Amino acid sequence: RDGQSLCIGDLLVKKAMDGVKVKVLAWSMLAKVQTFMEANLGNAKSIMKKNSWQTQEQTYYDTLWYDVMEKKRSINFRALENTIYAKSPLQDFYQSSEKSNLIFETRSAKSTIFKHYHDKVSLLQRLVLAVSATHHQKTVLIDYADPKLARGFVLEHNMLDNYWDSNAHLASQEQVALPHQGRNAGPLQDVSSFVRGPILHAINSNFCQSWDRVVEEKITPQRQALTVTDYALTTEPNRMMLQALRTYDQPQVEQIKELYLQNIKKTTSYIYTENQYFRWSSLVEEFKTHWQAMKAAGRADPIYWFVVTNSSDEGIGSGTINTDKMFELLGRQDVMPGVAIKRSKELRKQQKEYKNKKLQEQQAAAQLNGGSVSKAEPALDEQGKPLDYDPDFAKTLKKDLSDEIGIKAHICVLSAKDSWEEVYVHSKVTIINDTFVTMGSANINSRSMQTDSEFNLALECGATAQKLRKDLWGLHVNDAEANPNNLSSPAQAEAVFDQWQVLLDANKDFKRAKQKPKQPLTEFLRTSSELSDKD
Repeated sequence: RDGQSLCIGDLLVKKAMDGVKVKVLAWSMLAKVQTFMEANLGNAKSIMKKNSWQTQEQTYYDTLWYDVMEKKRSINFRALENTIYAKSPLQDFYQSSEKSNLIFETRSAKSTIFKHYHDKVSLLQRLVLAVSATHHQKTVLIDYADPKLARGFVLEHNMLDNYWDSNAHLASQEQVALPHQGRNAGPLQDVSSFVRGPILHAINSNFCQSWDRVVEEKITPQRQALTVTDYALTTEPNRMMLQALRTYDQPQVEQIKELYLQNIKKTTSYIYTENQYFRWSSLVEEFKTHWQAMKAAGRADPIYWFVVTNSSDEGIGSGTINTDKMFELLGRQDVMPGVAIKRSKELRKQQKEYKNKKLQEQQAAAQLNGGSVSKAEPALDEQGKPLDYDPDFAKTLKKDLSDEIGIKAHICVLSAKDSWEEVYVHSKVTIINDTFVTMGSANINSRSMQTDSEFNLALECGATAQKLRKDLWGLHVNDAEANPNNLSSPAQAEAVFDQWQVLLDANKDFKRAKQKPKQPLTEFLRTSSELSDKD
């Protein structure tokens, strides 16, 4: 993003012309219908849909790139003249004898409406998942054929232009740069990992299995000579054990689901979840069962769950019902009250009784003062639209269920450092007890646990888990008490939990005063009552 370096499409083309074998496997759906959602999500030709973050010349370059990959007979490269892609090697590659070095393929994922879901998944959601399963994995292997040089990535980032940002997360940067000069979309938070060593063998095996399903020339036999021991890093400092886990369609594998359901029961002090979605209620139910057994054995202290996710339409819009189910189990329906009240006949009844009681109290007070109660003005949301719920009643939806479920939870979003624009959280990382980490492509929803194809890493290493937690929280809070060096005991987690509440309350005050955020960490609040059950 320095205005000089090649974009990834040109970089792959250049490496292929240098003699490097390049294989790209992108997700696709039946008849490439993803084209109608967003241009160039692994399809061979876009419908030229204009994205707010993409320039017209960038859209055209993308289309030409896929035309080249499809080996179209006639391609108008002159359209790149006088653009930032004027020096692109794309035309030279198209005419080169080396173009067979770069192979681009797409892969869909198999799903079925008859699948048994661990969650209580509605018929509508089953239908959506059955027709929209995707190959959602995000991995990269470089120089795998040479174990001494080989390295790789297990990503949460997508290889789309608008998924890039710096740690600054400034809303004011949104429109200042062309795609090759900086961020050209809204602020976005993401985490990915760079790996070396024997874990590369697992990444390779997974890639080969997927590649061989869609490409006639099989690569598994070509790579079988290299075994996991070839990648051992016997002299490398700071080594750790890594485990690769998948959600996979053929064969059916649900290792990431099993990992989460197992490891939440190992929690003794805290969980930190930074995830695009937060709507897999089976995870809470699993801990609740475990907690009841621990409580019977004498455990009194709950665990503390620090959650950073999305409240925006883009981040939550297709799954408000399942998100509310998660919040209900945690006693945190106060952060999305419109959905909670609209879903529940009992809550609507309670709200009516609450409002009648409040009105009666106001009338009684007015009579004592010799006055009358004027008609109340409707409460408004941040856009000035009337709320369809009572904001005072909504506060009563916050319940302390720690004795029942053994969890106290903060539900948070991130704000840009220079405005109240919400940072889009695309991360998929969970940290437990400053000891355990899992990260990769899997979200906290039924889709990632049982439908899409996913790839995660898991590790149990205190130094790495603690550093990752410190680094991430260092981006979100500017308070030492809210991000201590050690967080392995329930007492320490409780102190930090209380300090987070102080910071969240302070940010509410700053927002009411129309000041910039005190820190990015902000309490989740979604005022919309729109119900959706697609994810």
